[in-house]
Amino acid sequence: MKVIKTYYFAHQVIERIGDALLAQNIVQVFLATECPKIFYRVLKSYLIAQPLILMARILRYRRRGVILVREFNTKQLYLMLPILFPFWKNVYWINNHNLHFALMRKSDRFILSLAIRMGFNLVLVESRAGVEQLVGKARADQLPLVRYPVLDQPKSAKADGKRLCVGFVGRFRHDKDQEGAIAQLLKARAAGVLDIDVLVATPDATDLQRFADQGCLTINTTSDEGYAEAMDATDIAVLNYHRHAYEYRPSGVLRDLLGRHIPVALPDFPVLADQLMQPVAAGATYSSLEKLPEAIIAIRDSKTIRHNFKAYCEARSDTAIGALFRSSLPSAAH
Repeated sequence: MKVIKTYYFAHQVIERIGDALLAQNIVQVFLATECPKIFYRVLKSYLIAQPLILMARILRYRRRGVILVREFNTKQLYLMLPILFPFWKNVYWINNHNLHFALMRKSDRFILSLAIRMGFNLVLVESRAGVEQLVGKARADQLPLVRYPVLDQPKSAKADGKRLCVGFVGRFRHDKDQEGAIAQLLKARAAGVLDIDVLVATPDATDLQRFADQGCLTINTTSDEGYAEAMDATDIAVLNYHRHAYEYRPSGVLRDLLGRHIPVALPDFPVLADQLMQPVAAGATYSSLEKLPEAIIAIRDSKTIRHNFKAYCEARSDTAIGALFRSSLPSAAH
């Protein structure tokens, strides 16, 4: 059963993990952490209201079988750990930003590492990288692992003779330095290192005009049609995430691009690299912006990357994700 009432934008990619495991009856209850706004108004605190509702739901459904929690705030474990400890054997908690911030913040690191050592089932997404820094390799290897479900929907084939198009698709947010990556590729093109078009596809009209003035192709992605056009136009995508925002996080945007069979170049952060390169390479990583043109060339010249997408998507089918998660469950919970 699914107990999710969305009062704000949900992390849809994470929700797809729960839906895949529910459909195969691997988990019996899939919980969200939202609660009605009235509880916020009464208790005057998100950090208190949300875990109270979540704990009530876990206690209510604890005899139904395996419970999967869609996402949680790490700091709320200070309140939930003493109460839920006797009941959380069959409760599994999907890691969203939790591990990433625990490796950056002492308060998060303390409570998350303590909880994991006490049997807290943190479900890692796409990679085990980083968690052994909290609890050691032996305990890290015991934690369940899942991958983002990927819909295998190849984009339209590139026309023969068309110039290679390197695309930057999506809003220019604080967690990505797309401007720096674009500047690096325009510099490489001007120097004759790369013969490419640089595409900027975003719903922001100001950004579109700014990059058009620099010699980039532009597509307005305000509409679904514009977004689909940008995907079809892109031969290689770049996601130049900031380390402070994504060193130990996977990417839902990366999942969307790879499902369209678009190879990606991105920084060689541990979790992103695993998401991109496991079980087969679907792009290339770079250690610095100066190395980005080399990553583009490596993808362009690869004889295998474009043939890897079928295997990549099969490893992220609902069935494959279910088998991967099931293999981590104690036999009594199967």
